[in-house]
Amino acid sequence: AWKHTGGVICYADSTVGYIGDAAAMAEWAFSRTRFRDSEPDEAYALHALDAYRTHVRESAETYVELALTHGGEPMGSLVFRLAEESAPKTVSHFLSLVQSSAYSGSSWHRISPGAFAQGGVLQQPQRADGAADGGAEARAEVAPLADESFALPHDAPGVLGFANAGPHTIGTQIYVTFGPMRTLDRKYVAFGRLVDGLGTLRALEAAPTVNEVPATPIVIAAARLHEP
Repeated sequence: AWKHTGGVICYADSTVGYIGDAAAMAEWAFSRTRFRDSEPDEAYALHALDAYRTHVRESAETYVELALTHGGEPMGSLVFRLAEESAPKTVSHFLSLVQSSAYSGSSWHRISPGAFAQGGVLQQPQRADGAADGGAEARAEVAPLADESFALPHDAPGVLGFANAGPHTIGTQIYVTFGPMRTLDRKYVAFGRLVDGLGTLRALEAAPTVNEVPATPIVIAAARLHEP
């Protein structure tokens, strides 16, 4: 079973153990019961999507969607479940930025394949004379958020957290991991996990870069509460 690479893994009781993927399970069931499932894969995908939407609607949990573009073209979305149970103040800080549209139009400015992507440097508003007037990032630097909790580990792809410049310096910059990054534990506050959009995350990781800077801008076109 340790060699298994599919998205679905099937086991039976202790006398059988590992079977394989969904196709192997179907053949195993047919060989023993002569049962052949006639429902197409697309139907199961719709069942799964319906169950997912029902869960999100009925859940008390908070989900946020980041819709990305690459070179101006839609790239897909990243949907995160926010860890309000372990970092409520951090989540509230993030939600205030999301709901004020602060992240919309910001970019992922650093991509380190095998590690993480970093973004969330906010564009400074322009005055009538064309000069920057400080902007949200500057205000965030004046009143940084303290590190609240290191309870959520960086143990998988899709962990969402706040970047910092040292202890208790959280501003607006965020990162998302491409895989386990346990070296970030107890140094950076993680506050969310990816629940949908793994393909988009892999596309983000694979985007061409020059010295870890995307060769073509990858932008958070919209950041919003997720309502499937």
